Amino acid sequence: MRREIETALDSYRNIVSLTLEGFTFGGNYVSKNLIGKLTNLKKYNSLNVLADYFDEAMKRLRERFLGVSLDMVLHPLSTNAKQTTLDQQSAANSTPGIAKNELTAQEKSVSGNNIKELYAKGEEIKHIAFAPNSGCVIVYNSECWYVGIP
Repeated sequence: MRREIETALDSYRNIVSLTLEGFTFGGNYVSKNLIGKLTNLKKYNSLNVLADYFDEAMKRLRERFLGVSLDMVLHPLSTNAKQTTLDQQSAANSTPGIAKNELTAQEKSVSGNNIKELYAKGEEIKHIAFAPNSGCVIVYNSECWYVGIP
């Protein structure tokens, strides 16, 4: 059984532990016996199965846990991935912030008439978007973002 679980862990399979009443991954007996690759088992999904509700638990297992595609299953990060994440977070935290005046795009408030003026001047409009719920329009013309209500 141990080899099968380790193979499933190595091949990033969908793993769901079925636990019975009173079982916890934090207990002394469990901690002593889940060694090596099996220590990651407690990081995966688990389903508590109560004896009186076994059929309901199996239905929940099929519908909630096993009915998903493998690419939707979250797996614990590898040691290398954790270290890379920590290194990138450290590098990002040590980078000085950017002041507002250092930003290359500017934001200007506009009305519908100002947007028409941009068109009239022959300005090239790169992007225009409308936010229907707020009534706002966002226009980008290679230099600035214009945000306003038409």
